[in-house]
Amino acid sequence: MTEFRTTLCIDACKQGLLTCLLKRLKIKAPFSSIRLYCSELMSILLQNHDENRQMLGESDGIDILLQQLAYYKRHDPQTSEEFEYMENLFSCLCSSLMFASNRQRFLKGEGPHLMNIMLKERKASRNGALRTLDFAMTGVEGKDNCQIIVDILGLRTIFPLFMKPPKGHKRSGETRAENEEHVISCIASLVRNCNGANRQRLLNKFTENDHEKVDRLMELH
Repeated sequence: MTEFRTTLCIDACKQGLLTCLLKRLKIKAPFSSIRLYCSELMSILLQNHDENRQMLGESDGIDILLQQLAYYKRHDPQTSEEFEYMENLFSCLCSSLMFASNRQRFLKGEGPHLMNIMLKERKASRNGALRTLDFAMTGVEGKDNCQIIVDILGLRTIFPLFMKPPKGHKRSGETRAENEEHVISCIASLVRNCNGANRQRLLNKFTENDHEKVDRLMELH
C-alpha cells in the first residue's frame, strides 16, 4: 500500500506511528516477533522519506537504534528471524543517516565507537557495521565521524578490510564485492574529510609494509 501512496508513510509518522515503534523497540525485552514486525515497518517508513528520517533523529531514534544494535557487538542472532531483525535495524540506521543532520546525532551517540567494535569482533553484525560507517562518513556532514574514527584507532580496523574485504552473508544477500565497495568508500571519505595530524596518520598507512596498500589500490584500479 505504501508503494502506491508515498504520502501515506509521512502521514502515518506525523500521526505518531514512528514514535510508537521507537517506544516499542526501546523496551528492554528479549527478541520477539513483535520486535521484528516493528523493525520491518520502521524500515519501510524511512525509505525515501527525509521527513521521517528527520523525525526519527529528533525523537532520539538514532540513540535507540544504536542501543538495540549494541547487543550484537558480541552476540550473534540465534535464529533467522532475529538475524532479519538485526539487519532491519541496520537498514533503519543507514536510511536515517542519509539525512545529513543525523550524522552528528550518530557521532554524539558514539556510533563510530560501536561500529568499530563490531568490525573488530567479527560477529554477524560486522557487515552491517561496515555499511553503516560508509553512510556515516559520507560528505562534509560526515567529517567529524571521519576524524573520530582516526582518533579511536579505527584505521587499524578498516585497512585490514581494505586488504581483504569480509565475505558476504547468504542471509543478508550481501557479497564480498559490495563489502569491498563500502570499505573503499570509507577510505575515500577519510581522505576527503581528515585534516591535520589525522590526515598524516591516514597517509602514513599507505607507506606501511613496503607500500602494500598502494599495490592494493593499483590492483583495484
